[in-house]
Amino acid sequence: MSQHPSLSTITTATVFGSMDLVRAFSRRSSVVRAALLVLSCAVSFPPVAFAKTTEVPPGAGTLQAAIDAAAPGDRLVLATFGLYSPGIVIDKPLRIQGNGATIDAECTSAVGIDIASDRVKLSKLGTTRATQTGIRIVDHTRISLDFVSVSLFTIREDYACGTEETAIEIAGSVDDVKLSGVVVTEDQSAFEIGLHLHDIPVDSTILLKGKGRAINWFDGTEAGVLIENCGAGSAVGGSGILMQRSGLPGDTDALRLVNTDGVLVKRNIFFGGGVSIDANSDLNRFENNDSDTSVPLDDLGTGNCGRENPFTMSTCN
Repeated sequence: MSQHPSLSTITTATVFGSMDLVRAFSRRSSVVRAALLVLSCAVSFPPVAFAKTTEVPPGAGTLQAAIDAAAPGDRLVLATFGLYSPGIVIDKPLRIQGNGATIDAECTSAVGIDIASDRVKLSKLGTTRATQTGIRIVDHTRISLDFVSVSLFTIREDYACGTEETAIEIAGSVDDVKLSGVVVTEDQSAFEIGLHLHDIPVDSTILLKGKGRAINWFDGTEAGVLIENCGAGSAVGGSGILMQRSGLPGDTDALRLVNTDGVLVKRNIFFGGGVSIDANSDLNRFENNDSDTSVPLDDLGTGNCGRENPFTMSTCN
C-alpha cells in the first residue's frame, strides 16, 4: 500500500522545493530542524469552513430571522408541512429545504419569496397569498427551484388576496436559472400570469424543464407563460431560454411571446389555451409539443418554425 506524506512534510517541501534538501539540512543541525518545524506550522493549510445546517421551527417571522442570521452557503431545513409567515427576502447565497412547508404571505407581503442574491436553491417548498408576486428573481444568477409551488390559498383559510398579478417573475440580468417540478395552481382563483420572463439579455440560460414524471405547470387567467423583451436578435431557438416538459393551461393564452426571439419550446403539453406570437417575435422554435385538442396559433412574427406540434406552422430547416 502506498504511503502518503504527512501535512507537515507537504508544506515543508512546498516551501523548499525538495525533500532531499530538507532531510540533508535536518540531519546536520538541530537548529535547522527547529526552524523547519516553526516554518511548517506557519504555512500549514487554513481550516476549511463547512456550511452550517439549521432547523427552523414554523411560525411568524422565524424563517426571515433564520435567513438574517445565516452565513452565505448555509442550509436551512424547514419543518415537514410547517407553516411560515409572512413573505421572505433571501439576500445571501442559501439553500432552503422545505420538506413540504408553506410560506404564507398573509396578504400583507407584495412578494412571497423575493430572491435577492445569487446562488440560491429552494426545494420542496410552497408559497401562497402574496398580493402581487409569488416568487421574484431579478438580476441574479445560479438560482434553482426544485419542486416549488405557488398558489393563492391555504388549507386553513381558503381565499385569495384579490390583487394577484404574477406567480413567478424572472427578469433582468439573470443567468443559470433552473425551474424543475414547479407548479403554479389555479384553484378557486388565479394569477393573471403564471410565469413572466421579461427583459432578459441574449445568451442567458433559463431552463424551464420538468424532471422525471414531475413536469412544470404554469397557470394564469391571461397567460400560463408570458415571455417578453427577451433574446433580441437570437438565431432560431438560440436565445438560451428552453421550455421543456411543462404543462401549459392558460385560460386565454397558454404561451404568449412579445418582442422575443430565439426561444426553444420543446415537448410540452398544451391544455386549452393557445399560442400567441406578436409581430416583433421572430425565429422561435417549437418541437414535439402535444395536446389532446387542436391548439390555436396566432403567429405574426417572422421565421418562427416547428415540427410535430398540435398546431400548424412553417417547418424548421
